[in-house]
Amino acid sequence: YSGELSGCTMSGAGRLEWPGGTVYEGDFAKNTPEGEGAFTWPDQSRYAGAVSAGRRHGRGEYVASDGARYEGEWRNGLRHGTGRLTYACGAMYEGKWLDGRREGEGTMAYASSNVYRGQWKASCRRDAVERDPSSPVQAQERYVGEWEAGVRQGRTGTFYYANGATYAGEWRSNQKHGPGVFVFEDGSVFDGLFAHDR
Repeated sequence: YSGELSGCTMSGAGRLEWPGGTVYEGDFAKNTPEGEGAFTWPDQSRYAGAVSAGRRHGRGEYVASDGARYEGEWRNGLRHGTGRLTYACGAMYEGKWLDGRREGEGTMAYASSNVYRGQWKASCRRDAVERDPSSPVQAQERYVGEWEAGVRQGRTGTFYYANGATYAGEWRSNQKHGPGVFVFEDGSVFDGLFAHDR
């Protein structure tokens, strides 16, 4: 440790390096990182922002070793509150978090240009969501309907295909399954039962 002391206690601004290679530089109180500071871990991931009891707590930014970046609120070392996570693959989630998981209202923009907006539970889409029509990228395919555990599932869901065809009906495990109506690109219609996407 190098920095300010109060008696024999780390207090004020300082820098602490652990034997494993983790480094913290910032505010201390009673021998503990507290206030504003920055962590750097051995894998080169890093965090800068609010710290409480030695954990990310409050508002801050974390950059993972693979380049993923989270900017937002934290509680007890976990993403919690409102924040934006940009994944290394180019996808981006912005919305509510609860104990490190996507929870509540949020928007996920995938690298493929598909954008989903709606309710999330334990990091899975929960309700009717659709591609954001305000996106500057031309929509290829779009789904509006029910979700369960992150897949198309339920009695009502409409899928708009890139070629102009549409399907409206029941879904099971991301497949057309049950009564539904398929309108082909040429305008012809099939109204009947589907089983396992056929």
